[in-house]
Amino acid sequence: MTTDEGTDLASRGTSSAAGGHEEPSPRGKRKAETGPSFWHRSHPTFWHRSHPTFLPLSGFFTGTVLVVLVLGGLGLILKALFDVDLSEHPGPFLVAILSLFVINVVLLVAPATRRFARYMLFGLLVPPVVVGAVGAVTLYLLISNDG
Repeated sequence: MTTDEGTDLASRGTSSAAGGHEEPSPRGKRKAETGPSFWHRSHPTFWHRSHPTFLPLSGFFTGTVLVVLVLGGLGLILKALFDVDLSEHPGPFLVAILSLFVINVVLLVAPATRRFARYMLFGLLVPPVVVGAVGAVTLYLLISNDG
């Protein structure tokens, strides 16, 4: 269907049945959704709401980042401000580890965050296991090659 000017109404995305009211085409909607208002919606997008790997990945990496940043930051602060070596005084280090696990247990109790907390716990436990395994293999290789 064309107008008097020779433009195709179907390609423009307009509807003559609605009295000339223009409905944006899917292409026009896509352009409109990529603007600033698209990113500041109050409801989560598909990626946050329904994607099957978002929650496991975010939970795992939250736990991993917490281990690295909280424990590393604690060691840095104690060394800089109080000249405390964590190998000599492991009390603050153990309190920080305990607080991470308490936060995770609180998340495990709430039903809405239970799945996230499981993956976060996995992210909390994997870095020490990996460091221990790499250390053990390195020590074994050093001892076996030295003798």
